[in-house]
This record gives sequence, structure tokens and C-alpha cells, in this order.
Amino acid sequence: MISEQQISIIINTLKPFKPSKIGIFGSYARGENTDESDIDILYSFNSIYSLFDLIGLQNELQNKLSKEIDLVEFNSIHPKLKDRILTDAKIVYEE
Repeated sequence: MISEQQISIIINTLKPFKPSKIGIFGSYARGENTDESDIDILYSFNSIYSLFDLIGLQNELQNKLSKEIDLVEFNSIHPKLKDRILTDAKIVYEE
């Protein structure tokens, strides 16, 4: 399960991007994570950012959390996976 410290790091790292919503999904949201698990983060920003900005954000999160990070935009979830992802999702920040 994701710790409060990890959630705080995620929120504080994403805050400069003015998120409207941040969520965690996958094994960390279900409490089934192992040492090898990545952290799957859902986000929705109020502004549009470049791919370079998002890669930089992903790298910053990986360095701070010492975990692989997958960033997924709420509106970009594949339709076939959407129900499962949103069922698992734990919203950790909402504007």
C-alpha cells in the first residue's frame, strides 16, 4: 500500500503543474505492491505541458521515490482499461 509520505511527495512534486486531480492505481492502490512494483499515477492538469515537461516530472518522481513511475492522464486511459483502472484508483488530491 502507498504510504502517506509517498503520497505527500507525489502531491508536492505535481503541485507546480497545477493539478486538478491526482490518483494512484494498480498494485499500490490495491495494497498488492511488492519491492519490484512501480507506482501508477493518474493526473489531470489545468494546463497543457510538453512531453519534455512530463518526462522531466516522471524522472523527478522516480528519483524522489526510488521507484519506477507510470504517469497516466485521466482523459487518456484506454477505454478497455478505464473501468478497471478507475475502480482501483485511490484519489489522493482533488482541487
